[in-house]
Amino acid sequence: MQQAENHWARPLSWPLTVRVPLIAALLLIFVAAIASERVLNRFASIQDDNLRGVASVYLDSVSLALEPFILKQDIWGTFDTVDRARNAAGDLPVLALVATDQSYQVIAADDPLRFPTGAIAPAELVSAPDIGHLSLSYSETTVWTQKEVVYQGQLIGHVMTEIDVDNYLSERRDALWSLIIGNTLATILLAGAGYFLISRMMRRLHILSQFMGGHEGAGLEEIPSAVFPAKRTEFASLFGRYNELVRAEQERREIAQRLSDQAQFVSLGRLSSTLAHEINNPLGGLLNAVDTLRKFKDRPEVVETSADLLYRGLSNLRDVSKATLDFARSDRQSQTLSRIDFDDLQLLIEPELDRRNQTLDMKLSVDDGDLKGLPSAKVRQIILNLLLNGSAAAGEGGLIGLEVTKENGNLRVDVSDSGPGLPETARLRLTVGPASGDGSGVGLRSVREITRSLGGTIVVAENAEGGTRISLSLPIAAGPKGKQ
Repeated sequence: MQQAENHWARPLSWPLTVRVPLIAALLLIFVAAIASERVLNRFASIQDDNLRGVASVYLDSVSLALEPFILKQDIWGTFDTVDRARNAAGDLPVLALVATDQSYQVIAADDPLRFPTGAIAPAELVSAPDIGHLSLSYSETTVWTQKEVVYQGQLIGHVMTEIDVDNYLSERRDALWSLIIGNTLATILLAGAGYFLISRMMRRLHILSQFMGGHEGAGLEEIPSAVFPAKRTEFASLFGRYNELVRAEQERREIAQRLSDQAQFVSLGRLSSTLAHEINNPLGGLLNAVDTLRKFKDRPEVVETSADLLYRGLSNLRDVSKATLDFARSDRQSQTLSRIDFDDLQLLIEPELDRRNQTLDMKLSVDDGDLKGLPSAKVRQIILNLLLNGSAAAGEGGLIGLEVTKENGNLRVDVSDSGPGLPETARLRLTVGPASGDGSGVGLRSVREITRSLGGTIVVAENAEGGTRISLSLPIAAGPKGKQ
C-alpha cells in the first residue's frame, strides 16, 4: 500500500495512459486561460479607447469655451462656462470640473468648497494623466484626466475633470465572469472529451506495453484476439505484427533448444563407443578379481590385493559414469560453474584421447569464486564440443590444450589443437553462423549459439607452431542474458 502511495506521489512514474491525457487536458486549460486573458485585454483596450474618445471630445469643447476667459483671468466668466459645461456633459458621467492657470492655481470649479478659487490644485489633479494616457483600473471607480489650454502656441491653463467609470468597470466585471464561466465550462467539456479520447488511444499502447514487459521471465506472450481493436486501425496492425514477432521468437527459441539438445546428443554419441570400451575393460579385470577372491578366500594377502583392485576399478567406473550422467542431466541447468566441472570434462574426454593416443594439457588459473557467474551445463557443453572437435582435428598422437583464466571480469577459455587448422566453412559456422547444407556442424553451431546467449564472443586464430586456437570470452558478472 505504501509503495502504491509513493508511486502516485511521483508524477513521472505514472503510466502513459494517465500522463498523456492529463497533459493534453492541462494544455487545453492553459490555452483557454491564455485566450480568456487576451479577450479580456482586448475588451479593456476597447473600453479605454472609448473613454478616451468621449473624454477628449468633451474636454476639447470645454477648453475652447474656457480659452478667452482664462486668457483674461475672468473668474466669473470661467465660473459660468464651467457650470454650463458641467451640466452639458451628456452621456459622460462627469463628477467634477476644474479650470486652472498654467501654474495649476484654481480659477474656477463646479464645486468651490472642494476646490477654492486661488488655491493650488491638489496633487491628484496635478498628476492626473492627459487624455492620451487615460486608462481604467479595477481599484478605482473614478478617474481624473486633464487637458492643456493653449492660445497661439502658449500654455495658459488647464482644464481637469473627474469621471465616474463604475459603469465601465461593471461591464468589464460582467465580461470577466462571462469569460470565466463560459471558458471553464468549455474547457471542462473539451478537456474531458480529450482525456477520454486520448485515454482510449493510449489504452492500446498500455496493453502492448504490458505484454512486452510483463512476461520477462517466461518469455513474450501473444496478445489475445479479443483484445484487438474492433476496426482495422494502426493499433490492430501493430498488435498483429507484435504477435508475429512473438511467434518468430518462440520458433527461434525452440530451434535453438533443439539445436542445443542435438549437439549434446551428438557429443554423447561420439563418446559412447569409447566410454563403453573404458567400462568393459575394467569389468573384465574386476570379474577376474572376483574369481580370485572365490578361489583364494582363505589367503589374506590375495584377498587384500583383489579387494584393492576392486576398489580402484569400481571408483574409476563411478567417476566415469558420474561425469557422463552430470553432462546429460537437465537439472544442472541452474547450477553455477566450478572447478569440479573441469575435472568431469577431463574424465569425459580421456577415453577419446586414449583411443587416439593424444595428450591433454589443461591449465586452470581460476577458483570457484571466479566461476559463480556462469551456468555449469552451458559452459561444459561449449568446452566439451570444442575439445571433441580439437581431438578430431589433432589426429593420432596429437596435442590438445585447454587453458582457463580470468581476464578483465570475463572468463577466458582457450582450446587449442595441433591439427592442420580449422577449415574456412567451419570457421564461418563458428563465428558467423551460415546454415550447413548437409546438416553437419551441429556442435560448432551450438557453441556459437550458447556463447551468444551468455553474452560472450568467439575468436579463431592459428597457432604459431601450427593448429588452431579458439578463444572464448564470457562475462562472469553478467551471467546468462537470455539473448541468442
